[in-house]
Amino acid sequence: TEVAAEIIVAAPQLSFTAKAPRQARMGETLEMTFLLKNTGAAPATNVSVRDIVPPGLKHEAASDIECPIGKLAPNETREIVLSVTAVKPGKATNRAILTGDGGINQELETTIEIIGEQLVLTRSGQNRIYVDRPVVFTNNIRNDGNADVKQVRIAEVVPAGMELLEASDGGRFDPVQRAIVWDLGVLPAGAETAVSSKLVARTTGTLQAKVTATGPAGSTASVKADVDVIGRPELQIETVSRTGVVAVGDRLTSKIQLKNHGSAPANNVSLNIRLPRELKLVEVRGGQYSLRDNVIAFETVNAIGPKETAAFELVMEAVAEADAQMNLEISADHLS
Repeated sequence: TEVAAEIIVAAPQLSFTAKAPRQARMGETLEMTFLLKNTGAAPATNVSVRDIVPPGLKHEAASDIECPIGKLAPNETREIVLSVTAVKPGKATNRAILTGDGGINQELETTIEIIGEQLVLTRSGQNRIYVDRPVVFTNNIRNDGNADVKQVRIAEVVPAGMELLEASDGGRFDPVQRAIVWDLGVLPAGAETAVSSKLVARTTGTLQAKVTATGPAGSTASVKADVDVIGRPELQIETVSRTGVVAVGDRLTSKIQLKNHGSAPANNVSLNIRLPRELKLVEVRGGQYSLRDNVIAFETVNAIGPKETAAFELVMEAVAEADAQMNLEISADHLS
């Protein structure tokens, strides 16, 4: 007698599907739903779903999310709902990975097209400038999104210590907010434009400008830029001397002033004066000096501050007839 025996091996079998909108707008919150069902004849154990959120989407907790489920009995279903926000235009592909005991491993990819504008703002210009020297700064705005920005507005805050001289493209200055405002109209997807401002610094130090670009759908971009403002010395020589005919034996006085018309000290200032042979030095006022080969070399002045003056005075005697002329030469740190 023969006996036939049938052995049935029961095993879990998981169905794994995802549901999500095909499109979403920037800033929109949407739900991705994952449905699991055990269609097998045995329980599935140690079941877990891992979701990797792409850069175009944002979950409030993290971008790599683990959802442990544990045991899933035959014909049992489980639903996982993730709420995410669209944060970057373009195609965002979400990855969900299902794992479990017995070699269960499935992966789902869900692509969502995110529609919207994305403003990118940069600023160019010098980061080290001089007081009272006008400079131009340029604000570049680009739409990296896949939808037009219907009305772009740029606002540039002019820091205290700076003044606006000129703004391009119809920019208007709001004295209350100390801001230059440009309303630029439509900026198509992928397009860029630029506006500029001519500013002048009136004080030294580190000044910070802030520029913000906004669109009507809520897109925004901002940039802060520090500028170091430094002073600059500007030395000028002013002389007051007797002109005309001087008789031999007469004395004449020459007054010499070194004036700093700049906004920073002039350091290590030296003055040398070459006297003609026809003039003999009688007296010097204003500083220590040495005399050699008819050249008066004054002791170095450590610093002449902004709007300050170093004064010198020479008393000379005419000893011969000639068309006599003095030659003056100055040196300083900023002139080297």
